[in-house]
Amino acid sequence: QTFENPFVAIYGFFICVWATLFASLWKSLENTRKYEWDTLEFENQEEKTEEFKNNPMTEKIEDDNGEVVDYEFDDGEWFPWPTGRARYQVMSYAVVMVMNVLVVLSSLFIWEVVAQPMMKPNEVLVGAVVCGLLSMAVTVLVDSAMDGVPEFGMEGWMSDLIAQENWETPTTQEDSMILKTFYYKIFNKYFMLFWVAFFANHF
Repeated sequence: QTFENPFVAIYGFFICVWATLFASLWKSLENTRKYEWDTLEFENQEEKTEEFKNNPMTEKIEDDNGEVVDYEFDDGEWFPWPTGRARYQVMSYAVVMVMNVLVVLSSLFIWEVVAQPMMKPNEVLVGAVVCGLLSMAVTVLVDSAMDGVPEFGMEGWMSDLIAQENWETPTTQEDSMILKTFYYKIFNKYFMLFWVAFFANHF
């Protein structure tokens, strides 16, 4: 079966070109700003956080006089068995994967069991609205569990997972947070839209 709209291929080509240009131009702008703001070596000069220094897993490096001169935490090995920080990263990715599976299964259940039976030829409004509302509820619940709800003083699981990884600086901690947040949000926010747009009518 082919896609219903012939312009899908053109749209896909446009998105590929746009994404490539966006990434290249953004990288160029980033390097320009680093030079203008004198932050080219910022990450190499960044101070280690107090949380990292006080973490029981952090190794304290002492000089001959017994004074602490540096702090280290083993990045570990991924294979054959995760050790050090890699072990905690595996745990974080496992939680993200479980949440993604739950989002996918919930979305398929909403579409197949709840929404589709409500849809008939030329009468799809009710099913579409119900599908949208339930999908939104799943998105809000998963976001609340992973990111927390600051308005109610509730912290999400993602903060705890990143804290367990024991990163040295705020930048490395934020990089890890951004990466894992992207992995679960791309499913949580867009799986249902992607499913309905490209696959729902072909199964």
